[in-house]
Amino acid sequence: MKKSQASNKPIEEIIADVTQKLKEGKELRMELPDGGLLHFDRPLPFLVVFRESENEDNRAVSLLVRSQTSFLIAPASSKPANLKALVHAIAKTISKKSGAFLIIELWAKKSKPKSGETSQAGDGESADVSTKAESAADFHIRAPSKVSYSSVDSLKKNLKNIRIEYKNATAEIALDDRHPPGLEKLLEADDLKELGALLIGLEIRPFYINPESGTPYPLLLRKLARELSTALKRTFFEFVRVQTNLEVSHFHMLGRRIMTPPAREIDAKLAKIDDSFSFLLLLTPINIQEAWLYFKENNYRKKPAFHYRLMSEDPEILKRELYNLSIDRVEDPTLEFMFREKRSELDKMLTLLTERGKPEFMPGSMQYYGPLDESVTKLAAELLTAIPSNSDSSESSIIMPEEFAVMARKEIDHYRSQYEHINAEVCVQDDIAGLLVTNGNLYIGTDARISTVRAEALIQHEVGTHILTYYNGRAQPLKLLYCGLPRYEELQEGLAVLSEYLVGGLTASRLRLLAARVITVQAIMRGAGFVETFHILHEDHGFDSMQAFTITMRVYRGGGLTKDAIYLKGLMRVLKWLEDGNELEPLLIGKIREDYVPLINELLYRRMLLPAPLSPRYLEFPGVRSKLKQLKKGSSVLDLLQG
Repeated sequence: MKKSQASNKPIEEIIADVTQKLKEGKELRMELPDGGLLHFDRPLPFLVVFRESENEDNRAVSLLVRSQTSFLIAPASSKPANLKALVHAIAKTISKKSGAFLIIELWAKKSKPKSGETSQAGDGESADVSTKAESAADFHIRAPSKVSYSSVDSLKKNLKNIRIEYKNATAEIALDDRHPPGLEKLLEADDLKELGALLIGLEIRPFYINPESGTPYPLLLRKLARELSTALKRTFFEFVRVQTNLEVSHFHMLGRRIMTPPAREIDAKLAKIDDSFSFLLLLTPINIQEAWLYFKENNYRKKPAFHYRLMSEDPEILKRELYNLSIDRVEDPTLEFMFREKRSELDKMLTLLTERGKPEFMPGSMQYYGPLDESVTKLAAELLTAIPSNSDSSESSIIMPEEFAVMARKEIDHYRSQYEHINAEVCVQDDIAGLLVTNGNLYIGTDARISTVRAEALIQHEVGTHILTYYNGRAQPLKLLYCGLPRYEELQEGLAVLSEYLVGGLTASRLRLLAARVITVQAIMRGAGFVETFHILHEDHGFDSMQAFTITMRVYRGGGLTKDAIYLKGLMRVLKWLEDGNELEPLLIGKIREDYVPLINELLYRRMLLPAPLSPRYLEFPGVRSKLKQLKKGSSVLDLLQG
């Protein structure tokens, strides 16, 4: 968003510029005289105002205000007449079109909170009115005295849903002055009546300030910015619904639609860092065939040495770039939260790469991929017991990697007919174990053994899930959707395995393999060595020597990559998602995890994200919809054996 320079213009010219842009329905970001800032994502019938106090640290309140769709920040020293004229002109311009206008002036309570101070108002209090000069409430709402407004009651309700540490915030309504102490009224009562405008004052007790240092608690302040933004949007929605002629069906539709330059910059730089290294390729041995032959020639008694690709980027330099990103400049609290989460994940990934082959690698992997839950290990044991080692003996017909590559390219061509920007490549390489999708490309190992029974299922796993979600994410303005939101892989693999089931290719032996991966992760976590784990798979569970080696290698690569436990765990989560009455499609918009869906929906309502261009071909297969309908009634992974 281009920022207009207006600091040297007279107020009359500023007002003329502002009203013209609002009439044209354009976004507006303008510097004001004396260092003020006016921001409108688009003309909407509300404005949050903050008059910065002299000799006060205004950064905390400024952060809260800047998270809003439309705001005005002005120094308290600004000429009152100029400020009144500007606000009056804004309200008049927008109210003329929408029928009404809401102004919320926000400020922090002057007195600093005392150590150990507690609020007196209870969580379940009714919307009563307090006229006390001093309020112990976290939020003190200053409202008009003669008329009852649903927006005021809505604001109180929404503020009380904000969580402060381990309790809900408290809020009181007072029929007193609606402006900060010591400052003139923003607009007179007659002006408000003429404009069809409502003015509410909102005083915040500075509970987010450390009383010892006088500086904010940074994590608490960020959380407050997110939750206050939601509370105010809900209040604006109530006002718009009742008082204006705008048609809005959800409060998120009143949020920002436009990414400011700092947000676009952070998103692009995070994506660039993510694209600069291929995490799984760097953790996949390049001497798999030689390692297998060495292991076999030594009667499966000597651990092979694995060699890895050289790193083209220095992880330490990439980390420095990560933490040079000024994410605090991002005003949108939802995007700011997602950016910080992604930075933290990239930090962990880069740490793992620096620890490749070292004892520290496995604890880092466990932290990155999460703990191994008892429910998953129990299910893995049940599957290995329920499925005999000679299951799916009919899987004797094998197709060659090049033939499978032809199938994959044909599938990609199908999706390219829906979305022309797909440029995924399919590569057959001798330094790949099995199948791997990275950066939207499919890599096939020359030693991959793909049965004809499983071929279609693997196409849907790799192309219909991993490549599809990559390009659905690529189609979005927010690059994080293709890079992957934090900890997306578990859900991704769960979706991919489910697609195998839906097309009839989730065989008993495949489930047995996923169970074996879990017990292999369990073995390395309890300290078992490579050779011991191989023999557990080969002798105790009946996997042939090549299978047992491959499973063991996948988990022991890098020093202990615990990723392989997430396939079964992810499948369990997807089944739970369906059982809870949800649809698959929201999970396919990009590389996400299910607890991000509310944020994704918010950004869709705000039109900051677009509908996904690609839909999986497997949803068109005969019987798939009926299978999904049955899964919504509740199914376990063991039930899929009957499917």
